[in-house]
Amino acid sequence: FPRDNINAYLFHKEHISPERKFRDVPEAARVMGGLRSDFEGSLRVLNFRKLKRYVKTGDLVAGLMIPSHLMYATRRDMLIYKRAKGRPVTPDMAQVLRMMDEYEGATRRELMDRSELPRDRFETAFNALYEGLHVVRNPEGLYVRTPDPKLSQDAARKLVLERMISTVGLVSAEGLAMMSKHEFKIDEIRETLSRLESEGKLAKGFLVDGDESLYWMIAQDLEVVPRMTFRYSFVLSPFDQLSQLLSQEIRRRFRIGSCFVIFVGCEMTGAFKGTKNGNI
Repeated sequence: FPRDNINAYLFHKEHISPERKFRDVPEAARVMGGLRSDFEGSLRVLNFRKLKRYVKTGDLVAGLMIPSHLMYATRRDMLIYKRAKGRPVTPDMAQVLRMMDEYEGATRRELMDRSELPRDRFETAFNALYEGLHVVRNPEGLYVRTPDPKLSQDAARKLVLERMISTVGLVSAEGLAMMSKHEFKIDEIRETLSRLESEGKLAKGFLVDGDESLYWMIAQDLEVVPRMTFRYSFVLSPFDQLSQLLSQEIRRRFRIGSCFVIFVGCEMTGAFKGTKNGNI
């Protein structure tokens, strides 16, 4: 397929097309499995409000989801990510967790001051707990323990990976590994893609003109791609998951890494570096 049709398809699947935008932030977070930034949310949501507002109301939780960026997700999805990661708890981590059971919430400084661990060991243990989603901040900004979800790790990983595929619609094994920040290894990804292909849910092939990579696409979408168009302009932020998917093409085109990319229709017309001032 021509690149313009492919990009139009991606923008449609990613809810950037005006007719596909979400009604509000909670809907976007549920469908996409979380939002990485206000940039990402405002591009896809009609009635957008800053993500931190939803953390304060308890509608969303902030944490290192999958991929391991700070993301804003529903509590249900946060627990799925926790199980999918399956990070083991070391003795030092367990000691911090036991201490947290004594409080309904505490600041990092309060926990460190109360801990019997040396500072360096406390920092290592606490950072691992946060990365593994064993602890998150509550709406008041205090750290609390998270419960253990009931589903198995295999089921959680399957759920997360399949949602990543369905959200984008067109993926390569290498692209999925990059999108997940290598939480999913190539062998696991290829096994999942092959299973979905054998079930008739995905079609495999060299689907992008000028690209020698092997791609998998949602099978039922094959016939609609040639008719896909996109006639709008927008700026894609480096704090957007889609920029990770398009990172190789962006580097080939502009020879720079993380950047803002200007799209006019389906064409990349420019790129620029920028600093994040505030949330948006």
